[in-house]
Amino acid sequence: MVAWIVDLILLGIVSVVIGALLGAVGLGPTTTAPIGPPGTPQYWNGFTRADPIGTVLTVAVSALYFIGFWSGGRRGTPGQRMLSIQVGNAFDGRPLTMDQAIRRWLGLGDVITLLGVLPAAAGLGSLLLFVWVIVLLITTATSPTKQGLHDKLANSAVVRPVSAGNGWVIACLVIVAALVLIPLLAIVALIFLGGQVSTILSTVGESV
Repeated sequence: MVAWIVDLILLGIVSVVIGALLGAVGLGPTTTAPIGPPGTPQYWNGFTRADPIGTVLTVAVSALYFIGFWSGGRRGTPGQRMLSIQVGNAFDGRPLTMDQAIRRWLGLGDVITLLGVLPAAAGLGSLLLFVWVIVLLITTATSPTKQGLHDKLANSAVVRPVSAGNGWVIACLVIVAALVLIPLLAIVALIFLGGQVSTILSTVGESV
């Protein structure tokens, strides 16, 4: 879980940068117009933000990140390497093939995020992804071989050598550093998206 959190933080930083760049060139999230009187659910649903370009790019980066680090003999993502754990074929420990890496990534459920291209389905996508992550955690924790559904789908397994060092210490330090860095990146993103945020807040304020 620590390795996965480290990987999510790294991907989160990339997503913030992508969002800031898209906002700077006018390709950031868009807001639909309210379709009902103020105070009704239809009115507030009008402020649902669609971000098709950012969503597709974020999912693409996730796919390249995990598939790339799991295949080609690399055996692990940066987060996994910090903890000295490896991903390999469940039967003989060999490196994952490209096909296995793709199936394992699909099993992680990140592809569900693509629902975010539709304003009406963005919330549903987040809920489904949250539920799927819980399912993966439960199936991994209850498996005798610690293989979640994503591992079973790809015929893969995660192993950690007995001689592995205290990589978890480094991983924890990275997490702490990232928690400090993420707010700073968020501030930078708000600077780039400041005009859009001000417009939305102004519209909401006028409605109130």
